[in-house]
Amino acid sequence: MLPVTSYQLPTTNYQLPTTNNQLPTTNNQLPTTNYQLPVISHLRRGETKYQIINISYSKIMTFVKTFRDLEVYKLSRELAKEIFEITKSFPKEEIYSMISQIRRSSRSVGAQIAEAWGKRRYIKHFESKLTDSDAEQLETQHWIETALDHNYISSETAVNLIERYESVGKMLASMIAKSSSFCKTNK
Repeated sequence: MLPVTSYQLPTTNYQLPTTNNQLPTTNNQLPTTNYQLPVISHLRRGETKYQIINISYSKIMTFVKTFRDLEVYKLSRELAKEIFEITKSFPKEEIYSMISQIRRSSRSVGAQIAEAWGKRRYIKHFESKLTDSDAEQLETQHWIETALDHNYISSETAVNLIERYESVGKMLASMIAKSSSFCKTNK
């Protein structure tokens, strides 16, 4: 993975090209320069944080080889593990209701991302699976709020988890909006 340093920057620095006609066409034209990329995870509402990374066009195009390389997948796995650990302290009478539901929905977020990756040949299938993943993260947010209502978790824990699941939702929405750049279609 590339080294990354986080900074709070104005939005007028470097930008990645947004259209295919701006991309270089041959390998000897691949520059290495700094680009400003918005960071979605772990932000509060209204905050914008940028990272400056040194990367070439060729690395941008080849960075993600499997679904395991996706930051949204990594974050969803991390959150599912946290949910599992947190629910160990829930009352035993919740084992077949809230515990099983929140564990299932939190694990399903990553599973749906993996399925979406496998269906990249068809944009609509890819988008459908990412939409399912987004629905699962929203369901997990519901169960987190329900656990808070029953005082099974602290408000700090709930806020932290919900903010991070909202980040997952934003990343999924971005992937859906840019689904054609993820999909390998044969026309």
